[in-house]
Amino acid sequence: MTPRGEASRSEGSQFFVRGSLAPSKQKRSITMTVLILLGYQGIMTFSKEPMTPSPLPRPGWPDWPSRYRRDPTLPATIESLTRVCQNNPRAIGYMKFHGLLLVELFLGRDLHDALENAMVRVGPLAPDLSAELRQQTQKVLAETGKEVTEATLEFGQACPLPQSFPCALHAFLKQSNDFETAIPATLRAGGDNAGRGAILGSWLGAYLGVDAIPREWRARLTAAPRIFAALDKILLDEAR
Repeated sequence: MTPRGEASRSEGSQFFVRGSLAPSKQKRSITMTVLILLGYQGIMTFSKEPMTPSPLPRPGWPDWPSRYRRDPTLPATIESLTRVCQNNPRAIGYMKFHGLLLVELFLGRDLHDALENAMVRVGPLAPDLSAELRQQTQKVLAETGKEVTEATLEFGQACPLPQSFPCALHAFLKQSNDFETAIPATLRAGGDNAGRGAILGSWLGAYLGVDAIPREWRARLTAAPRIFAALDKILLDEAR
């Protein structure tokens, strides 16, 4: 495992794309990559609510974690991306917290500092949900002594965010330094383990970097060459 430097985080974020991106769909590829980097896929899986399309922004890539940390438009970007498939207040509020947490993790914050920073920043951005998010986080922190399956059964195995989010966060806090242990533990807990695994993978990728993922797992990713080639091209094009 390499040190959790900026380069390893950037590489780690590239891994969490499910499926290949056609070179001819450059604009859609960039959008999808942004969604994955913000962990959007996990939130989209969690929240099974009405879907209403909305216009997509096209943020640039260079030095994106530190740039987004200072960018006042980040919450609006996250909201616009979330509304593509989840046009409801709860998904938007949780997504803003999730996006802010990912940025903190990419910047190398201590795990608990990252959580608190994201919680403080999301308060004015999702005032109707900030108390719920803090309560969920505190509930998880109080149960880190439990194993992942036990905590998942307590919080709930179902898809909705009030169940899935604390389950994923507990797994992250419980196994934050071990990708190889965290993902199987989440899968064994049952229920919406695919959705929880998606968001957990994005957090672990941001926090640990790509080398934390077992090499044999990466080797078995069906479309790995196409995924990495497409993302490398996008990153290079955006850096110019």
